[in-house]
Amino acid sequence: MCNRKLLLPACPRIGANFMVGRSGVLTPALSYQYTTMNAPSVSSTVTTVALTSAVQFNVGYTAMW
Repeated sequence: MCNRKLLLPACPRIGANFMVGRSGVLTPALSYQYTTMNAPSVSSTVTTVALTSAVQFNVGYTAMW
């Protein structure tokens, strides 16, 4: 991360498993990522904090036999 110190990572996730027919499992999930980090600043007396966030949606499928 280019010499950036990570301050606070958080990534809660929610998901569920659903039966599909007799031999499949569908797993949708939604997660939100929130991160703060020290960013390079132009002055040595000022601390700059950068914030990033992202929303992610995943879908998985498992076939059992």
